[in-house]
Amino acid sequence: MVEALVTEQAVRELAHPRAAAFRRLVDGELDSAYRLAAAILGDRFEAEDAVHDAAVSAWRHWGDLRDEARFEAWFGRIVINSCRDRMRRSRRRAAIELGRDATFTEHPVTDDGSADAADRDVVRRLLATLPLDERIVVAL
Repeated sequence: MVEALVTEQAVRELAHPRAAAFRRLVDGELDSAYRLAAAILGDRFEAEDAVHDAAVSAWRHWGDLRDEARFEAWFGRIVINSCRDRMRRSRRRAAIELGRDATFTEHPVTDDGSADAADRDVVRRLLATLPLDERIVVAL
């Protein structure tokens, strides 16, 4: 049974060598693309969706890429544009007013590792206050 699947997969890859090349290149870039998108968007679920959208867009425009050696930069640009699109769409949503006393506060320092999580939370919130272009620069 496994041999049949391997053979079937090999036949598909031989029939579509560009699809196999695309799959190989995207698989190699998914982790870094996800980290970049998460740094820009500040939300892991939005980052997953942005990378998915970027992969779909890259597949649709796969024929536009002339040099596979430039795939990393090309795909990175598509990920950034996907994040930009998501940020633009999120600006159109109604904002929730937190009130006047909602401010950044210092988190108590503890020995249980929560200080690191609190620091990451503060950094993530501060990044969210940056304009989109500046956030992308910091994430890169």
